[in-house]
Amino acid sequence: MLVVVHHAIQAYGPADWWYVEGADGVESLSVLSVVNGSFSMSLFFLIAAYLLPPSYDRKGGGRYLLDRFRQFGPPILVGFLVIIPVLMYFYYVNFRDYGPIGFGAYYLDIYLGMGEEPADWSGPIWPDRQFGHLWFIQHLLVYAVLYAVWRGFCVGVTSWRGASSPSPARPATAPGAGTIVGFTLAVALATFILRGWYPVDQWVPVLEFIQAEPADLAQYAVFFIVGILAYRHGWLSAFPTRAGYVCWA
Repeated sequence: MLVVVHHAIQAYGPADWWYVEGADGVESLSVLSVVNGSFSMSLFFLIAAYLLPPSYDRKGGGRYLLDRFRQFGPPILVGFLVIIPVLMYFYYVNFRDYGPIGFGAYYLDIYLGMGEEPADWSGPIWPDRQFGHLWFIQHLLVYAVLYAVWRGFCVGVTSWRGASSPSPARPATAPGAGTIVGFTLAVALATFILRGWYPVDQWVPVLEFIQAEPADLAQYAVFFIVGILAYRHGWLSAFPTRAGYVCWA
């Protein structure tokens, strides 16, 4: 619901380009957009990561990866090949000055890049193909694969060292206030440094396939790691209620 509301108010609140133009923005919607955008995607990555370890433990590496590709692969492919091209076509014919073009010619020559790149191409990348708002699902799939690789590496290292008796379980303890403040400052500094090179809303293709916004990458990747650690160490159940209210305030 946060995602739907956030993108619905883009056309009527922030001073940002959207498909609806020519209307005055509503200041309260602009504030809502900024506040929601500051935390929501990081929270979604944390929640998604929190649910990965129990899924991997229950299914094992092979079935875990197969289920992830079954879950994320079809919407990514359908969006990439069917839905996003339609949106990009309307954007191309209405907001780019390249003259009229049919959808079929656009799909093959411009979107898939089978034609020649125009000399004055306005980008941001060539060809016009992209994943649009499916980038989140795409990132979840990439992170899931990386997590499986990491678990496999850990198993290999354990086997190489030889089986050892498990250490006794320790009571779960949540990070203290100092750790949380230090974590916040570290993420803020990393984000500040990244945005010196990559402004907000500048997207780059990683390995010509992964659609990434480097400006927020420090938040998303780190909170994904935090989600995994939170599950492994029982942080959410061990975090004191009073400390939660203090942080909220």
